[in-house]
Parts: sequence; structure tokens; C-alpha cells
Amino acid sequence: MREGDVILEIDGHAMADKVVYRTVVSGMSGIARLYVRRGSKALFFGLRREAPVAAREKVLTVPAGSAGDAAP
Repeated sequence: MREGDVILEIDGHAMADKVVYRTVVSGMSGIARLYVRRGSKALFFGLRREAPVAAREKVLTVPAGSAGDAAP
């Protein structure tokens, strides 16, 4: 993707405005097909959306002063 590219469709969903774009992208998983206009050319791209880091790595935190901080 380059500056000035216009996303026309994502997986067959027409991108009428930012609300539609955000709705479609937020529900994506895996690889999506983007139909893009670059000047007078029509291009297809594959886009892979990965889960946010917090969802991929479950991090356990122990609050200060809890049993995890107790000295032996």
C-alpha cells in the first residue's frame, strides 16, 4: 500500500466510509483480500490481521503487596 491508494473493497465488502472500514477490519481474522485503486490501476492485496499482543500472550500480573511479594 502507498499513500494515495484507495481501498474499494475488503473481502467483497464495499468501503463506503470510515465506519464501514472500521467495522469490517475489526471483525477480520486471518487473511483478507483488499481491492485497491492506485491511480488508474486496480490492484489486489492480501492483508493478514494478527491478534493484539495482549490477546496472543496472556500476561499474569500480581499486584504489589500480594502473596507473590512475600519473603520466604
